[in-house]
Amino acid sequence: MITKAIKVASISALSLLLLLLWRAGNETPALFASFVVWAGAMVVLISALSDRKYLWGAAFAAIAITFNPAAPALFSPQTSAALYLGCIAMFAYSLRYLQTRPQLSVASVTDPAPRGEAL
Repeated sequence: MITKAIKVASISALSLLLLLLWRAGNETPALFASFVVWAGAMVVLISALSDRKYLWGAAFAAIAITFNPAAPALFSPQTSAALYLGCIAMFAYSLRYLQTRPQLSVASVTDPAPRGEAL
């Protein structure tokens, strides 16, 4: 559930970046949105690697490198728009095709109704 919320936040931040591309001015919102996209890509990258989906992991590693807030990459406005649209598509596809497996709960030691024989 948290991963899904982070993916949606990343899509929103990418949309904000795309809007700010046409309204070039203050860089602070663009840096914040870039950080949100980077953080979202890192969360999806870790999730993909834990599910052993290495192709998805490589794709989101590339997104994380591109939107790294410590060393932002500079592209032309046309290239930036294409990158933003591609990243929005990747996060949208990951919402559908990169589902995290639910965690199984651990049996409690203090369970009042034992489900098996005692050793």
